[in-house]
Amino acid sequence: MEYWKLLNPDGSTSSVESHSFPHIVPDGIQIDKAEYDAFIASLPEPEPPPLTPDEARLQEIVATSPDAITMPDMWEAIRILARLRGIE
Repeated sequence: MEYWKLLNPDGSTSSVESHSFPHIVPDGIQIDKAEYDAFIASLPEPEPPPLTPDEARLQEIVATSPDAITMPDMWEAIRILARLRGIE
């Protein structure tokens, strides 16, 4: 495996790449796995995308106790799931 980093104009690392085959990265500097792993570990956790209105409503329905979910809510949940999966 080969590891590369690209630098910002100020000399800080802007990104890293790994390749399982011989590959030249233009303007890249070859690095070792430890430096690659350290950069990846320093990245913040990605934020999940915001819920769509359907996803938010489905989450609200599912959060209800199974004993309290009404039949109309069950049908609404099924319709939402069908829409989310493209089964309409």
